Amino acid sequence: NSPLADFTISPSLGTVDTTFVFDSSLSSDEEDDIDDLMVRFDFDNDGNFDTDWSLEKTATHQYSSTGTYTVNLEVKDTGGLIGSKTKGVVVVDGGSSIEMVVIPQGSFVMGDSKGEGNSYELPLHEVSISSFQMSKYEITNTQYCEFLNAMGTTQGEYGGETVTWIFLEYAGSRIEEENGSYVVESNFENHPVVWVTWYGANAYCEWKGGRLPTEAEWEYAARGGLEDKRFPRGETISHETNGDEQACYSADPYFYDYDVNPTEGTYQDIYEAIEVGTFPPNGYGLYDMSGNVWEWCSDWFSADYYSNSPANDPQGPSTGYFRIMRGGGWNSYAQTCRNAYREGGSPGNGYDANGFRFVVDMK
Repeated sequence: NSPLADFTISPSLGTVDTTFVFDSSLSSDEEDDIDDLMVRFDFDNDGNFDTDWSLEKTATHQYSSTGTYTVNLEVKDTGGLIGSKTKGVVVVDGGSSIEMVVIPQGSFVMGDSKGEGNSYELPLHEVSISSFQMSKYEITNTQYCEFLNAMGTTQGEYGGETVTWIFLEYAGSRIEEENGSYVVESNFENHPVVWVTWYGANAYCEWKGGRLPTEAEWEYAARGGLEDKRFPRGETISHETNGDEQACYSADPYFYDYDVNPTEGTYQDIYEAIEVGTFPPNGYGLYDMSGNVWEWCSDWFSADYYSNSPANDPQGPSTGYFRIMRGGGWNSYAQTCRNAYREGGSPGNGYDANGFRFVVDMK
């Protein structure tokens, strides 16, 4: 019998800037081992194969124009029998550019060094991070609206299931559907998008040709080059300039001695996120790493992950129930806005104080 051809495409949705990875290692044969099978790819199914026969099971490709492409894989066994499989890949308009900041490679001590957090912020462990780029600001309503209009829907597919990307019907959402298109409510264009699910954050990042940050990347970036500090800019937090870290959060100076805000409550008694970049950036030039909105990370949440986390570029557990959220939001107390604080959220849920940031690998 001919080999059984099969492959994955990662991501399944992207732009002309996306490098798609095609992996045929799911293929099999009754007699030959996978390592002995030859493969080749035709990335637009025009009959002209773009790769030669090879034992290498993965290939990469960038498309020069938008559209839906059919990819054809052929797999050949040692007896010369050939099996084939086709799958689709979608290339869409990537929208406007995002201001990015280069985060230098380096090492840091990850976790709670102050003895004031939860047990799952321990043990302290040193982590080395490769250089990457991160969006200077949290993704805004305007930026997310571009994605929704490019896709024409608020739902997509993940893992073979239909998932919701964002809940527009809930209070606090500033994106509306009007006459078949998505628009941002006036004066909220540069506020962070909220009510976006992990699936919606992940889909946006794939559309832009990037990804969500890992939890380790996020904490490394939040610390901004400072060592052993509670917040991105120092040890104290406030709505005002009297704190090392200025942020949009729910102050409670009577409960936390590092919360030095003069009064109790949310920033200017506003009960939602404020415009991105309102307060000064951290040492890496990133804004709002504490407060405003929680930020989704790519990792699954595990309370004991720090006990066996890899030392280099950890990617998080392989499975889980919750996805990591970091940084705290406009309705969060100072404790949850700390660099080391970890939280998990159901990937299919959105929240009124939840957004995300965009990351791309260094070329």
